Amino acid sequence: MPPVLLETKASAAYDIPVAVDLDADGHLLAIHEGNMIVPEQVRAVVEQMTFLPAVENGQAIATTLTFNPAGFFKAGSR
Repeated sequence: MPPVLLETKASAAYDIPVAVDLDADGHLLAIHEGNMIVPEQVRAVVEQMTFLPAVENGQAIATTLTFNPAGFFKAGSR
């Protein structure tokens, strides 16, 4: 989890669903804007995250993942 999420007092600024494309090694390829523009602070946090590759039939594969960065903030603040 990027340190900024641990240092933030409220998760509202990061409460935006984000879709990302990942390669078979878990590297970030793209952040999708979809119907809304991803704010710069959210984009910066997503770019700092470490992702694991998706696995299908025992093989790492490229995938698209949708998640909400605020969920990581909430998990880290317990």
